[in-house]
Amino acid sequence: MALECLVSAESPKTQGESELSWLKRVITGPFASGVPKGLSIEATLKDLYKDGRNPIFPAKANETFYAPGGTERELIQKRFETLTHLLSSLLCFKLGNNVVGGWGEMSQPAKDAAARAVLDFDELCLSDGKQEVTFLPEVQIFDKPRRFGNLWCRASVKGPLGLKSMSELRLKRNSELWTNCCIFQSLPLSGVNFFSFEMNLLQNHVKAPRPSHPR
Repeated sequence: MALECLVSAESPKTQGESELSWLKRVITGPFASGVPKGLSIEATLKDLYKDGRNPIFPAKANETFYAPGGTERELIQKRFETLTHLLSSLLCFKLGNNVVGGWGEMSQPAKDAAARAVLDFDELCLSDGKQEVTFLPEVQIFDKPRRFGNLWCRASVKGPLGLKSMSELRLKRNSELWTNCCIFQSLPLSGVNFFSFEMNLLQNHVKAPRPSHPR
């Protein structure tokens, strides 16, 4: 929407012109000098529009459709980063560097260091209302295969959990709250003797609540 708003302010869409043709016309025309170096605008817009925007916003039956939490999420995340890069560059070109910041990104070693720091916890707390049980989990950090280009971890606990259900998961380090996750539907735990969850640091907001727990 932000990209279309910027393009529309420069040159409105004409009657009978498709949205993709309109975007290409304006970005390769008045905005050509603002396109990031090395970015093929024709291929990029086609990918962002047909394989990114359409399956999410005007998704229709019998056509490609991306559901929240689907397997395509990582591809959409990468497309979103490309879109942000393009939009930032065009805004800088149109409004000047004093109005819009440039494009900055952490190096992969810096991302890995941040992920390892966040995934470095030593207590796992499961709670349901006022009842809470604390465990010392076994934590494994994986760098292959990566998820969303980042490290991820799996934390596991064995033995009777002592809870009939859980609605919140808390991670602690040195007895201090590290991070937590609220569950929108209470998860039954009766008879469960093994609990495991996986965690990934994305540095982007991708929360998509699910109405049920498949596992």
